[in-house]
Amino acid sequence: QHQSRVGSSCACTVIAGAMSTPLSASAGQQTTGPFGPLALGIQALIAALLLPAEYDTSALSSLDSSSIYNFYVGVALMMFVGFGYLMTFLKAYGLGAVGFTMFATAIGVQWAMIVENIFASGGSLAIKLDFMDVLNGNFAIA
Repeated sequence: QHQSRVGSSCACTVIAGAMSTPLSASAGQQTTGPFGPLALGIQALIAALLLPAEYDTSALSSLDSSSIYNFYVGVALMMFVGFGYLMTFLKAYGLGAVGFTMFATAIGVQWAMIVENIFASGGSLAIKLDFMDVLNGNFAIA
């Protein structure tokens, strides 16, 4: 019933060797360039602009929350899932397109909320956010 384990150590060596082989030619090399520091810088700028923002929740009682929430979920799913997985089928990008789409959407929604409030207030940096700003930010990115 029990077979000899003489050949099993050889198979483990082959499997271990295959596990240490990189899947791409660029494995172990830095290929992101300035993306990381640039992304952190953009997010720090947006956080600095949104830190003094006021959040207006007084209009929530008069909104038709179920239909607005459905609009928000529809647009957010279209941005986060739809476009990302649409780009997945490009040979050069693969699943990295999903991550980049999510990153671009998150940064874009934040930036759209800031710019919309600056234009609405006539150039003032006094930002007042509400749920409609998040919805409009998603529409701006779509």
